[in-house]
Amino acid sequence: MKLEVRSGLRKINFTAVVRNIGPDGSGVEFVHMRDEDREKLRKLVQRHLQL
Repeated sequence: MKLEVRSGLRKINFTAVVRNIGPDGSGVEFVHMRDEDREKLRKLVQRHLQL
């Protein structure tokens, strides 16, 4: 599936495959992401881990 995550004015686009579905949530595998989107996602996750 093609997805877009928005963080403020930033958009992160990627293609993912659902690998796990359960009562506690779902897991996806990122199968395609541009380098610049990968860097945006890395920074977003890093900010949230520091909270």
